Amino acid sequence: MFAKNTIYMSLDVKKEGFLWLSDKRYKDWQAFFNGRPVKVYDSPTHFRSVYLPQGKGELLLKYRSAAEKKFLGILVGLVVMLVAYFTLMYINLMNIGNLI
Repeated sequence: MFAKNTIYMSLDVKKEGFLWLSDKRYKDWQAFFNGRPVKVYDSPTHFRSVYLPQGKGELLLKYRSAAEKKFLGILVGLVVMLVAYFTLMYINLMNIGNLI
């Protein structure tokens, strides 16, 4: 299955070894075999490859650029700050109400 920035394969690997992918290698691809991270290698022809153990499994390849990771980090930080701000505002308003 192919989707935007994602490749999913159900595999039956007869003998451990490299699976060569014939598209351009970008450093931000991540690979997971049966949910565990596996290393994505540069192949000699500027493509990418993944070393897989013998057996049945599911390979998931995901692309997340460094800019996307940075943006998500900033977004999470902003959400945490907003929740903290509104929580403190609510506590402050409740304390003012108790003084009257």
